[in-house]
Amino acid sequence: MFKRKLKQRYTIATIFTKVPTVAAYANLPPNVKQFIDSIINGGVKANPVARVKRKNIQPLETDFWQLTYENIILLRNAVESMQMEEVFRIVYGITEKQFLNLPIFNCFACYKFITDQLLEMAAIEQESLGAEPTLEEKNAGVEDLAQFGYANNLDMLANGDVLKYDAILLKPYAVVFRKLYMEKVKQDIHKKYMDYVSRKAKRGS
Repeated sequence: MFKRKLKQRYTIATIFTKVPTVAAYANLPPNVKQFIDSIINGGVKANPVARVKRKNIQPLETDFWQLTYENIILLRNAVESMQMEEVFRIVYGITEKQFLNLPIFNCFACYKFITDQLLEMAAIEQESLGAEPTLEEKNAGVEDLAQFGYANNLDMLANGDVLKYDAILLKPYAVVFRKLYMEKVKQDIHKKYMDYVSRKAKRGS
């Protein structure tokens, strides 16, 4: 007759020697869960390596600029909506079962690695692509385009041809970003040129 296997019991005293998994976290005693939350909220060190049952799993791309444009969009949406399992699927290619077997501290260390990468990218994007609309553009309703999100850039890159969307979404984001930055520089040069022409015309009148 087989003995029934006892469930793992977690206590604050043993939490670092018997680290609970993501799956076990929901059923932890309140005091243990609160203790873990305090550690996580206090700040965990970023770690790119996910560990599932002694198996180290590296990100599919350590350089997030090499992720496809589609995966960057999906990843940011997943982070924004706090879909952690989806985040790990995109970055590590792991299954639901593997995600649930991640040690809870390792899970949040990897998540910090991911969000740190996205924040660095966002800062570069803001510096390179960010621009405040002019009064004329605001009056023309340019801010109405915000509702379309990523579709604005996608449509611009495809020159309005929806049949080209899929091919662009499969490009590495580094390629897409470079093109977006080049178009931004062109627009800035054009605006400066038009301002120069306008000022020159006023002086001549």
